[in-house]
This record gives sequence, structure tokens and C-alpha cells, in this order.
Amino acid sequence: MMRARAIHGVRAQRYGVIAAPFFPYVPLENMVQRGAPRSVLPYIKAILADQFQATWAELVNGLSFSPEAEKPLLAVYDDLDDRIRLSDADLISSVWPDSKIVRTSGYGHNRILQADEVVSATTKFLLEPALRTNPTA
Repeated sequence: MMRARAIHGVRAQRYGVIAAPFFPYVPLENMVQRGAPRSVLPYIKAILADQFQATWAELVNGLSFSPEAEKPLLAVYDDLDDRIRLSDADLISSVWPDSKIVRTSGYGHNRILQADEVVSATTKFLLEPALRTNPTA
């Protein structure tokens, strides 16, 4: 979805991601875990890069998370996620200066979506502009 901003002109006042990979490595790792030969990975990378309308190197370097001026980003990651690397949060903050990183513990990849602290942090983040413009809200 973050790459859709450039491909399809998707715009928002604020952006949020939960357990999002910095670049599309997840399908590659899944294929390798299921026994795919590593020799097919360059072909899969080319297909993924084409879908993202970028080169693989651009994706690895964070093209999808190219920041928008004065637009904040919330990125939430859990230390027990078995699909997404926890270090992706650090990579995102290195390319998007106005990002807020929330780290949780113990939810894994799917339960993070139901975690009260994630719902609370996301709600607070998304409502923040309204709170600034209407201090009594």
C-alpha cells in the first residue's frame, strides 16, 4: 500500500503500517522455506519489482517508504513476529524522518492487530490532527 502512493497517486494526511515489510522479501522467504530452489529467486524478484514499478535495488533501499513532506508515519512492529523483521522499523525510521515507531512484545504477526496497545496507539495517531485543530475534542 505504501508503494501505491506513487503508482496510483494515493494520498493521506497521515500514514500507518502494522507489521509491514520494508521491501517485499516475505514471498521470497516463504518460497525458500517451502523448498523452492534459490535459482528461481531472481525471477521472482523481477516479477515483484515489476509489480511495484521499481527495480529490486530501489525496493530494498526503501522506495516504498519514501517520505512525504510534513506527513507523519506510524509503524508498529512486534518482537515475536515470525514473518516480518523487527529491524524493518529501524529501516523505515531511517528513510522517513517524521515516523513514529511503536514496538510491541508477544503478539506475533496476526495478534498484533487486536492488541489494545496497538489499537490505542493507532487511534491516537490518526486523531492527532483533529486534536490539534480542535483542542477540546
